[in-house]
Amino acid sequence: MTTTLSIRIDEKLKAEAEEFFTDIGMNMTTAITCFFKKCLDGDEIPFKLG
Repeated sequence: MTTTLSIRIDEKLKAEAEEFFTDIGMNMTTAITCFFKKCLDGDEIPFKLG
């Protein structure tokens, strides 16, 4: 089962991210899913903040 996630994000950031993920053969949904799974697997944000 899947659900829809609606977020607000800067238009330029979204476009640049979509281009990056397309270049590496991934769509935005897959990229966000990977990020969520990485957070949950490690019980933390998978990079340094700040």
